Amino acid sequence: MADTLVTVDETNKGNTKGEERTWSELLPELLCSIRSSLFAGDSIIFGAVCKSWQLIPFPQPLLMPIHDSLSIQSPCLMFFSRKNYVFNFFDPIRTATYQVDIPKLVDADIRFSKDGWLIMCQGRQTIFLFNPLTKEKIELPDIPECTAFTTVCFSNPPTSSNCQVFGIQSYSHHSVTIGILKVGEEVWTVDDVENNCNFKVTDCSPVMCNGLYYCLGFAGNFGVFDPEDNSWTICGKRHRQLKRSEQRFLIESDGDLFAVFASRDGRQACVLKLDFLDKAWHEVQSLGDRMLYVCYRGSFSKKAVVRGTSNKIYFPKFFDSNGVFYSLTTRKFHTFFGNYSRGDFYGTKEMKHCAWINPMPSMRM
Repeated sequence: MADTLVTVDETNKGNTKGEERTWSELLPELLCSIRSSLFAGDSIIFGAVCKSWQLIPFPQPLLMPIHDSLSIQSPCLMFFSRKNYVFNFFDPIRTATYQVDIPKLVDADIRFSKDGWLIMCQGRQTIFLFNPLTKEKIELPDIPECTAFTTVCFSNPPTSSNCQVFGIQSYSHHSVTIGILKVGEEVWTVDDVENNCNFKVTDCSPVMCNGLYYCLGFAGNFGVFDPEDNSWTICGKRHRQLKRSEQRFLIESDGDLFAVFASRDGRQACVLKLDFLDKAWHEVQSLGDRMLYVCYRGSFSKKAVVRGTSNKIYFPKFFDSNGVFYSLTTRKFHTFFGNYSRGDFYGTKEMKHCAWINPMPSMRM
């Protein structure tokens, strides 16, 4: 490098020439300390300065001891093992993992996540809302017998006065069962509704967009439920390519509706945006400064605030201990640390019992 550091010989401070040394000669201990304090994107840039800096090892993920309270400043992947129900919170930007013991969630399954809150189920009928950051729990009336919702979601933060829980199930292509519950009420409203064309809902979580609930179908078409008049309509065209996709996610972002589709092996991945006028999906080539966090239990969009983290889709997958993301720039899957870069999911591990947690500003303790 052309830039140099100038040090002065302690035995001859009058020597104004001093001794010239390059940046690459900085002590490895100092460089390790610097790199450990950088975000993932900046750490990658750090390694591109020169060959000697590239050899400085990536810092190991921070494993925090189990404690009773948790401070999350950015979206984290919450996952757990059914063996001990110790909940892990993985921050993909800092590549740090925190552990929290939450006894209230023993034997419970995550069904949906939004605004820092979870819909949890214990068995087929018991359902409740839970905030893993504040440990607040909101009891809900049991799901009616003979009803087993395929997917569920809620419309607004559970602490708001107009929060509504929505559930849907479909046993055939000809009809669906829809359940609605306003938080605070004691009885579910459940109705069987005929489809206006063949449709079967996927296990992708529904989303509310512009006051309507959208549910994704296996063929790329979608069902729309209007809670104002309880109307149900199947919209959109069936797509062969989307029908072959094994992974499907819906995301609402500032009034727009996006869908992420990926094949089982990850060799095919794309982002689509819904045109509300012609009710058709159109492929998106770039997310700009946005990030997408996708998971079957709830997906969302976030504006990137850390350099090098935008235009990416963060999956609930790991390679070794590093989170895996898909870059719309390279059209490949990568990790921030290590050298994982592939056009498929080979070698990755998917978290099964998980959800992305997107904390509200008031929840950041």
